[in-house]
Amino acid sequence: MNKSFNKLRIFLILILSCSTFRSEAHNYIPIPVDSSFRWIVLYQYYDQSVCEEKYLFDYRFIEDTLINGIIYKKIYSENLLLVNNTAGVQGCGVLSSMNNRYIGGFRQDTLQQKCYMVPPDSINEKIFYDFSLHVGDTFSKYFIDSNYIAITSCLDSILILTSIDSILINNQYHLRQNFNCIAPIIEGIGWVIDPFMAYTRNDYFVCLKNDTTLIYEDSPFGFYCNWFPITMRTEEENDKLINYFFDGSTFTIISKKNISKIEVYDLMGRNIFSNRPNKLNLNFQSSLFPNIVIIKSIFDDSSSISRIFLLK
Repeated sequence: MNKSFNKLRIFLILILSCSTFRSEAHNYIPIPVDSSFRWIVLYQYYDQSVCEEKYLFDYRFIEDTLINGIIYKKIYSENLLLVNNTAGVQGCGVLSSMNNRYIGGFRQDTLQQKCYMVPPDSINEKIFYDFSLHVGDTFSKYFIDSNYIAITSCLDSILILTSIDSILINNQYHLRQNFNCIAPIIEGIGWVIDPFMAYTRNDYFVCLKNDTTLIYEDSPFGFYCNWFPITMRTEEENDKLINYFFDGSTFTIISKKNISKIEVYDLMGRNIFSNRPNKLNLNFQSSLFPNIVIIKSIFDDSSSISRIFLLK
C-alpha cells in the first residue's frame, strides 16, 4: 500500500515538475502594440420588445501617454460598422459611444509576463493579464468596476486558473489560460470575448489583424473579419475623398481619386458585385442587392475605402 502510494506521489511530483518547467521555459509572446494592429469585436444587442442589432468595432493602440511617470500606450475603440438590424430602427443598441472612445492606458512587463491597464477615469493601474500564473492560482477580478462590465457568472465566483495549454497561431505556440467561469485568455492575443473589455456582455472576438496580415481568427465568427477593411479612414476623410448618393434604385459614387474597382459584399462576406470603372464616377442599379451591403472602393494606388449601407 505504501509502495503504491509512494509511486503515485513520485508520479504526481514529476508531472508538476514538468508543468512548472514548461511554464518557466516558455518564451513569452507580448501583445502587439503597434498602431497597425487592430482587434475586431462583434457586439450583439437584443431586446425582444425593441430590436436586435449587431455591430463590429475595433481596438487600436494610438500613441504613448505618461501616467505617474510611466509610459503607457493609449487604446481606442476607433471604428464602428453596423452589421444587422432586424427592426429597421438603427441606434437601438446605443453603441455609437464606442466610436473613437478612449479605453485606457496599457503597458506590459515582458519579464514578469504581465499586462497592466489604467482605466480612463483613474491614474492607478491594475493587472490586466497575468501569464505567470500556475494552475490553481486565483486571478483578481480586475474587470469588475465602473469601466468594465463583468460576465454575470463570474460576479460571485473566484476566478481560478483551471488549466494551461497552447494554441498554434501562425506557426508559433501561444500559451492559453483556461478559467473556471470566463472564456480563455490567449498570450499575445487577449481575452477571446473582448480583449480590452470595454464591453463584455454579448461580445465575440472576431479576429486580430494588422494592415497586411491576419494574425488570429475566431472560427465561429471569423467570417466577420472580411467585413472590416484592412485600412480605415475617418468619416471626415471619407467625406472629403468620396461621396455616395442613393435614390432608392440607383447607387452613385463620386470620387476625387480614380476608382479602379468597386466590390459589393453581403452579410456573409460574399462578393455579390464587382466592376472596374477606372474613372471618378460610377452608377449602378441596386434593386437586386440585399438590404444591407458593404461597398468597397479600390483606387489606383491600391488603397481602399469600405462603407456599409442600408439600401431598403
